[in-house]
Amino acid sequence: MNTNNTSAVPVIGRILLAAIFVMSGIGKLMAPAAAIGYIQAMGLPLAGAGQAGRVGRVSEA
Repeated sequence: MNTNNTSAVPVIGRILLAAIFVMSGIGKLMAPAAAIGYIQAMGLPLAGAGQAGRVGRVSEA
């Protein structure tokens, strides 16, 4: 069994997988009204407060 895994394929896969989540997060930050509307449509309470808290933490960093 070859335990010396120096292939670039796993690294590329991880980068592509991370890109999905990064792009989703950027989309939510750039269109907060759409994100809040989706959360409210799913029936979760205090959608606006959750979005405001998230944005507040990002802007403090």
